[in-house]
Amino acid sequence: MQLNNEQILLKFLEDEKFFNEHINELVSIHTINMNYFHQIDELKKRRKEKNVRLFNYYKQLFIAYQEKNKLIKQQKQTLKTLKEIIDLHGNNSDWIKRLKIIREQILDVGSKNKKFLTYDLCVYEQSKIKPVLFVRNLTKYYRHKKISTIDNLTFNVYPGEFHAFIGANGAGKTTTIKSLITSYYNWSGTVLINGYKNTDEKAKAKIGYIPEKAVFPENLSTYEYLKWMVLLSGVDKAKAKQHIEEQLKSFGMWNMRKRSPNTFSSGQKKKILLIQTLIHDPDIIIMDEPVANLDPKARIDFFDQLIKLKAMKKSIFISSHVLAELDVYADSLTILDGGKIVYSGKKDTLLKKYDKKEYALTLEIKHHKTLIKYLDENKIEYSINEEHNETFIIKNINEKQLEDLQMFLISHKLFFQSFNKINVSLEDIYRKLIVYGSRDTMQENIANNKTEGETRVKHAGKIY
Repeated sequence: MQLNNEQILLKFLEDEKFFNEHINELVSIHTINMNYFHQIDELKKRRKEKNVRLFNYYKQLFIAYQEKNKLIKQQKQTLKTLKEIIDLHGNNSDWIKRLKIIREQILDVGSKNKKFLTYDLCVYEQSKIKPVLFVRNLTKYYRHKKISTIDNLTFNVYPGEFHAFIGANGAGKTTTIKSLITSYYNWSGTVLINGYKNTDEKAKAKIGYIPEKAVFPENLSTYEYLKWMVLLSGVDKAKAKQHIEEQLKSFGMWNMRKRSPNTFSSGQKKKILLIQTLIHDPDIIIMDEPVANLDPKARIDFFDQLIKLKAMKKSIFISSHVLAELDVYADSLTILDGGKIVYSGKKDTLLKKYDKKEYALTLEIKHHKTLIKYLDENKIEYSINEEHNETFIIKNINEKQLEDLQMFLISHKLFFQSFNKINVSLEDIYRKLIVYGSRDTMQENIANNKTEGETRVKHAGKIY
C-alpha cells in the first residue's frame, strides 16, 4: 500500500535516529523565524507532540526536504552537462555569465526559485542538436597590420539551416569564409565542422564551397569537367557516371553536357558550380555572393535549388547583399559590422525584437473623423500616410486595443479597404544595427591582397 505524505511524515517523526540525522538539514532549507540552534532544540523536544500547528510546520519542512532530494538527484547530471553547454557556446561572455548564475542556482538546491534549473535543462536539450559549423573567437590579422579584419567572431550553423552571412563591403565576410574553408590559415580561434577541426580531412570532406566567380578550364566539356571533379573527390568511375547524369538532369543541364561551361550564361555556370559542390555529398555548403550578376529568373532558379537542398537537411551558409531575398529564405543569420558580430541567431528572434507593432488601416476619407475621435479617446497613437492620405498608420497597439478597434470598425460600419500589420524587414533592422560598415582603417588594396603563404580558392566543390 502506498503511503500518502502525512503517513510518511508520521513515520519520519517516529524514527528518532533518522530525525536526529536530518533535522539540521531540514531546518537549514526552511525559513527560520527564531534563533537557529534554539529552533533545532525546540523541535527535538517537541517532536512527538500532538499539536496541529506544529504538525503542519513539520509537514512544510518535510515537503521542502522531498523537493530538495528531487533536486539533488537532478543536480549531478545537470552539473555534468554544464561543461558541454559551455563548450557549445565557447567564450561568449554573455553565455558564461548566464551559465554561472545557473550553476549557483543548481548548487543552491534549497532555493525556492528553480527557474534557472529548468532553463539549464532546456538549453541542454536544445544543445543535443550539434552545430554543423561551430565558430568560436575567430580573429584574423593581415600581415604587418595591428588591427584585425575580423574580430572574435562566434556563431553556429545547425543541420538543415539556411544561414545568411550579412555585412557591408569590407566588413569581413569574404575573409571569414576564406578562413572557414582554410584558404586562409593565419587566423586564431576555433572552427569545427561536425566536431572536427576545419583543417582535418574529415571536416573538409563535409564542406562544399561556391565562390563568387565561376572559373572553368578551357577545352573541357561540362561532362568531362564534372567527371574529373568527381574522380578527384574519390568517387569510383561507375558511380561518377551515374552521379553526374542524375545531377545534370536534376538541374536541367543534361542536354548541354557536351558544351564548354565557359559558353554558359552566369546562371547556368552557377548551376554547374552547385552540381560540382554536391558531388561529394557535403553537410554544409558555403557560398560567397553566389547570385551576384544573375538575372531575376536565374536567381529564383538558384534559390529554388537551395531550398531543395535544405529539405535534404543540407546546411546553407550564404553571403549576399540582397537582403530582400535573404529575408525570404533565411532561418538564421549573422550580421557583421566593422569586422565584428552585431547579431547572430534566429531571424525570427531578431524580427520579434524590432517589431514595431504597427498596422496600416486604409478606409474612405469620409470616415476619418469618426476614426480619429475613437483613436484620440482611447489614446492610440497614429499618423496618416503622407503619400496615401486614406491610410492610417496605427502605432504601438496591443492585442486588446487591436481587437477593440476591429469591433469598433465593424459596429460603426466603417468599412475599410485594408487593415494589415506592417512587418519589420531585415533591411530595416540592418539599417539600425550597422554603424561602421567596413573597417575604417582597412584600405581596399589591403582587403584584396592575399597574405603571404596563403592561397585563394577559386574553384567550387570539395575543399582540399
